[in-house]
Amino acid sequence: MDAYLNEVAQVGRQKARVQRVILMGMMGYAVRHDAIAENPVRDVSRLRRQRAKPRATDADTLLALRSHLADWCAGKDLPQAKRGPRRSPQILHVSDLALATGARPNEVFALRWCDVNFDAQPVQLTICGTIVKVKGKPLYRQEWTKNDAGYRTVQLPTFAVDTLLRLRAEIPPEASDDPERLIITNRIGGIMDSRNFNRRRSQARGPEFDWVTVQTFRKTVATMIAHEYGPDLAASQLGHASNAVTRAHYIDQPTLAPDFTAVLDRSVAESVP
Repeated sequence: MDAYLNEVAQVGRQKARVQRVILMGMMGYAVRHDAIAENPVRDVSRLRRQRAKPRATDADTLLALRSHLADWCAGKDLPQAKRGPRRSPQILHVSDLALATGARPNEVFALRWCDVNFDAQPVQLTICGTIVKVKGKPLYRQEWTKNDAGYRTVQLPTFAVDTLLRLRAEIPPEASDDPERLIITNRIGGIMDSRNFNRRRSQARGPEFDWVTVQTFRKTVATMIAHEYGPDLAASQLGHASNAVTRAHYIDQPTLAPDFTAVLDRSVAESVP
């Protein structure tokens, strides 16, 4: 039980906690019916999960990754004889919007055209929903974000505006008047399934960039903003209620200790004859 639950905790601590509750009930039932003498789940160790240092990308890596994804979408990784229809460039579009906003993957998939204010300077995008999967039911757009702080309006950089303008130009005429239309859709114009997207992204990024995920883009955004403006504004951009989570899991930089140089210099000076 101990080894199993801690193995599950490496995937997700919350998942391990849920399984521990279930196993506790099962083994408690077995104890009450004299199948076993005591409940072994009571004595498992504290659930541990290895903490990984937040890893963001730098500008050179981002440029190299984007070039690699563009080549993949064009099928340049395939022999000339096997190249067929061009692959969907959605991977590039999602990457641009994730890097421009720091939004969660399912927040990106939930963005609608009515959430974009092209008249503002700079152009603004309101993040106000997320895609939800309930077992046994189709995907749907939830009208609120993961938490209250997730409801936010962000300013878009030029590269993201260019991406949106290209996407808007590709909207079929019959759907162009629908303000509720999602910006990122699947091949038939429906909700993008994150599982399908992740499979294609894994194929596209290749071994060289296998550590870069959409979550990495959130960490990159947090790190860049924290470096220039501080962790509070980075947390606001990512939709965190406080900067504690942002500092612990998203900002790729060490904590700056206060300036103690004066007292340290004084202590050394007093010890020198």
